[in-house]
Amino acid sequence: MNFQPRIPTRLLAAVVALLTSFTSGERSASAAEAITTNAVVIELRDGSRLVGRLASDTLEFESEVLGLLRLPLGRVDEVRREGNPPRLVMLTRSGDRSTGELAGKELRLTTSFGEISLPRAELITLRPQRPVDATGLRHHWTGEPDAQDSVGRANGETSPAVRFTAGRKGRAFTFTGQGEGVRFGEDVARFGGEDFTLAFWFRAPRPQLIHYVMTKRAACQPVPMWEVRCEPAGQVSFVIAGMHPDFKMLHLPSRGIAADDTWHHVVITRSGRKVAIHLDGKLDAEDDTEVVYNTSNDAPLRLGTGVCAGQAGSTHFTGQLDELRVFNRALKAEDVEALFRADNSP
Repeated sequence: MNFQPRIPTRLLAAVVALLTSFTSGERSASAAEAITTNAVVIELRDGSRLVGRLASDTLEFESEVLGLLRLPLGRVDEVRREGNPPRLVMLTRSGDRSTGELAGKELRLTTSFGEISLPRAELITLRPQRPVDATGLRHHWTGEPDAQDSVGRANGETSPAVRFTAGRKGRAFTFTGQGEGVRFGEDVARFGGEDFTLAFWFRAPRPQLIHYVMTKRAACQPVPMWEVRCEPAGQVSFVIAGMHPDFKMLHLPSRGIAADDTWHHVVITRSGRKVAIHLDGKLDAEDDTEVVYNTSNDAPLRLGTGVCAGQAGSTHFTGQLDELRVFNRALKAEDVEALFRADNSP
């Protein structure tokens, strides 16, 4: 006799909450691997997301809350690689085991509480996620919990006032606008006339003055340089300048609002004469310079401040930065979206 107890609505809600817990922002092994391996994304209609690694015929999810969960591929054409295992299995380190199957319009799980059915209509997608091409990744500062470079050797020096508090993923650089900053060497992000990408998570309230988010600029005068600002209207902007032979500068603000005290993924690329800003995985603004600006200078790379802070309606940065990456190439649009989705994993 196959006894299948009726599951109270509160328990079903708890299961949905369990799925939602994967989006709590905690750092995990699969999140670290997502940039270089195939990942699979499950999106629910309530906005929650599961991101896992596709290993052979198994989906693997790692959560500091739930432990390791393995889901053998069910009858889902979008993610089938080889074979067609009919069952779904979820195992946690606590010993709980859930098995289920994709049957018609339902995802059915058999747990220690009984059988639970989640309507397949609640699943927006169950699909492979394009891996990020990490070619050209020169630096990666995670803020865990310092300014160590996890890819290169460009470790930063932090002032005592810089804090590392809860961020988009784990901990983040936190600036209070008092002039504290993080300083890196003069050769870091010395792009010259080459292509490059800056990618980072950004959170800040809307400022009343221009805030200097990160800068590589030797003096507050017309010099070759680049810098990222937060504008009083709420945009993030990128400024780039060079001598060719006269001083030339481009100021590109985002069209979308980034300073709204929520996390946004910002990617800035330079490809030849074209400069672009991407917000949350999508192209937001772009423009062309007259020539390819050579930005080389001997200034250190600074986070949270700049040599012009305090002048002409500007000040130091108040807000947070997380997962700052520097590439020596311009990421393509599909790479920008893949990086955003990989970083959006739990």
